[in-house]
Amino acid sequence: MFKRHVHIFGVCFFILFSFLPAYNILIHASKSDDVWYNKKILFNFDGLISGVATVLSVFRITPYGEKVLLGKEGWMFLGDEFYKTLTHAQRGVADQEIKKNAVYIYDALLAWDAYFKARGIPFFKVVIIPDKHTVYPEFLPDWFKLAPQSLYDYLLAHDKGRLFIDLKKYILLKKSKGRHFLYFKTDSHWNTWGGAIAARHITDVMAMQGMKNLKKLPAELFDPVGNMESQDGDLVRLARIKNKESEAALFSHYAMDNRLITQVNPLTNESHDVSIQETVAVDHDPIVVTSDRALNKKKLIWMRDSFGETIKVPLSLMFSDVLQWKQTERFNIQLFEKLVQEWQADGILYTVVERHLSSALMQSCPPVNTLALPKMLHFVSNARFLRSTELTEGEKSKTGISFDVLYQFKDPLTPCADHYLMIDLPQDAKQKGTLIFSWEGDTYEEEKGLELSHRKVVVELSAGKQLVHLGAVVGWRGYQNIKKLKLRVKIPIGSEIELPESLWIAKIPFTNL
Repeated sequence: MFKRHVHIFGVCFFILFSFLPAYNILIHASKSDDVWYNKKILFNFDGLISGVATVLSVFRITPYGEKVLLGKEGWMFLGDEFYKTLTHAQRGVADQEIKKNAVYIYDALLAWDAYFKARGIPFFKVVIIPDKHTVYPEFLPDWFKLAPQSLYDYLLAHDKGRLFIDLKKYILLKKSKGRHFLYFKTDSHWNTWGGAIAARHITDVMAMQGMKNLKKLPAELFDPVGNMESQDGDLVRLARIKNKESEAALFSHYAMDNRLITQVNPLTNESHDVSIQETVAVDHDPIVVTSDRALNKKKLIWMRDSFGETIKVPLSLMFSDVLQWKQTERFNIQLFEKLVQEWQADGILYTVVERHLSSALMQSCPPVNTLALPKMLHFVSNARFLRSTELTEGEKSKTGISFDVLYQFKDPLTPCADHYLMIDLPQDAKQKGTLIFSWEGDTYEEEKGLELSHRKVVVELSAGKQLVHLGAVVGWRGYQNIKKLKLRVKIPIGSEIELPESLWIAKIPFTNL
């Protein structure tokens, strides 16, 4: 019986394999005269696989389920292979790991906000672009249920309007009042109309709540003027489905603006003039877009992803200089620090799609460097020496001496963004050391029970008075009632270091730095 099945399978496979070259010749003969007889083409299974995938899609079945989720009425959604999009959507912050990540993300953004303000950039806003399943859950399969509170929802509720521009609420409002789709059915991105609606809200909020003397773009710039056809979205390609119908989406007045702008790579200083519609941010390479006819003579640093393609034109119409940096998984923090210092922007905007909330910038810490003392310094508290402890053999460094020093506040300290730690080492100190700084205090009520491992920062010590910007340390502002400071000091073997009896906490207005 088993041999009979093997024989049947062999015959079927032989027939299929014999038919395949003829099928590929028919498909490719019309494309090019010199391709159809290529032996690499003759036994190519791509066309056959695509045909099977297309037939199966009628029944909402796909062999590429990890890449694409097939929904109702031809709607397609990005699968779990990309950033575990669907898993996170189903679990939400009920999952402790996701909630822990949310706490870290928000602490990191608060630290970045303090870091920018300390460098003379008062405006920093974050825009989370909602995933397609967040906006159109009604087209998901019946078995797929979204979590009651997503990571996105948690961050917005936690923020209370300080850092985030709430795009989700605005898009859902426009969806409920309009009859045009805002996202493509067969692509993971929004369409031109969804991008236009988002661009209007972002620029309006920036003008009303953001930078000083920033003029708002005229409303008619975002009015629809026609339809744009689109075909073969990225989800169609991932699912290997062919012959999908094209989709039409509205486009706005600004999509017809073809003024020339200058595009410069700040790393190479290469520049060229292009149409404002053609500007493209190269992955991992910053690009400066300069427009002499922009509404405001202001500079914006814009960290963005692929969703920014439909927002780039309005931002260049609004700001004379926009430094675009397209981010994915990699983030060059040293280059970013250099650009922030040298470019002297009026504001920083970070747009990121919901599924990329765990991207590099969200997970990174601002550079924490020691600073010289400014002219104005207001001390708010000090922590007195409590005890020191030499580390156990298992904790000791092989290249130096390590010990813990504990300081205690007389009264618990409430953390602020403009708090600085002053360390005063003797001027005759010959050896530099490394300091790992951490603290003990109460977490916010809703975060209790979470193991937060980011309550520390590493700085290099040198002689004299130095300041460490606590506000730019991830987690500092996520605590209340700081009671103790712990310094883990590492110095080279054979050297000595004299630590002060007290550590002073200073408050410095950002305008005085």
